Amino acid sequence: MKSVLLAGVCALTLGSAAQAATLSVDDGWSIFAFQGAGSNWDTSYSFTLASSAWLLVTDFEWVGDIFTVTVNGFTLLTSIVDTEGPAEYDETAAYLSEEFSSLTALLGPGSYTITGTAATSPWGSGDGAIALVSSLPDDELDVPDLNVVPLPASGLLLLGGLGIAGAAARRKRKA
Repeated sequence: MKSVLLAGVCALTLGSAAQAATLSVDDGWSIFAFQGAGSNWDTSYSFTLASSAWLLVTDFEWVGDIFTVTVNGFTLLTSIVDTEGPAEYDETAAYLSEEFSSLTALLGPGSYTITGTAATSPWGSGDGAIALVSSLPDDELDVPDLNVVPLPASGLLLLGGLGIAGAAARRKRKA
């Protein structure tokens, strides 16, 4: 009886684990599913890159899902979108649409393991898609340059405040 119970627990544990899949550069989209906010993707991905490639992740089918994507232990978040909009059943069209959440990241050569979680899901469950590409699907796609670090507005406010405080102290000293 104990061995039957142990076998049943092992089968349940193995059945709930994410399937492992391999991604290849320019091999098209791979679909993953999830069962609602806080649930893990049903597929994890492992691959090795000989040269740099773009990682693309997108919500598709129904607008509003947002994902936490973990790349080798480093957590990224897809863009945040409204929860209302049209359905889209083409992965590339959903990726290029501003109505669907998406993620674009440049990965260098090396080995990668990617997992994900549905951070929010207004529909209770759904699908997303992931791909590796050698070039982005649209030349007009605006990908921020990660090497440029702008001075935040709060930094400018701090400098202005310090300038005013310095001027006030100087004025007080003269009087």
